[in-house]
Amino acid sequence: MQIEMKETEKIISVKFSGEFDMLGIKELKESLFNISDEKNKDMEIDLASASYLDSSAIGMLLTLNKRQKSKGHEIKLINVPENILKILELSSLNQIL
Repeated sequence: MQIEMKETEKIISVKFSGEFDMLGIKELKESLFNISDEKNKDMEIDLASASYLDSSAIGMLLTLNKRQKSKGHEIKLINVPENILKILELSSLNQIL
């Protein structure tokens, strides 16, 4: 999994490619949680190159969302592929994330 990060004055944009599953989640989770801890900004997660999202990824996103909200910030998912959007809609997570 490859992770790219860009930072502006107000937001941190994170883009990754590959499968968003239990095997690849550890590296991504550590990166996103470290960014959340170190920066005091909203996060934008670009899923354009994501090919898969499993329950561990959903759990990580929910935990990240909670961490961000506790600091007065948000995460926003952008460029969500149709297959991942369907998973988020079926679980009503599209209303939370």
